[in-house]
Amino acid sequence: MIRNRSGHYVVNGKINNQTVTFLLDTGATHVSVPQKIAQKLGLKRGQPVNVQTAAGVITTYTTVLDSISIGNIVMGDVKGGINPFMKGEQILLGMSFLKHLTLTQRNDTLTISIP
Repeated sequence: MIRNRSGHYVVNGKINNQTVTFLLDTGATHVSVPQKIAQKLGLKRGQPVNVQTAAGVITTYTTVLDSISIGNIVMGDVKGGINPFMKGEQILLGMSFLKHLTLTQRNDTLTISIP
């Protein structure tokens, strides 16, 4: 995947077989889903949790993603959070997914693979 003009890696994928857009975020502990998108995906809102963000401490809600896929990489039962403060359509693809993969960056290209 190629880095965008803002220096971020953005990729289309799927959550529970529904197409979404991910922003790769190695600084995020879990996959963070905007509440509006979580509702469209039919995600179950779990326990409230206080989390530290760049903007300060906020309350999000635990959830478990039955499946996440990017290309031929598929994982099930991935921990996530529903974030009522996130705007937009992008989902932060955090370490609860990325920690199981190998990330290799060369210049402006990031390759993700299963170790």
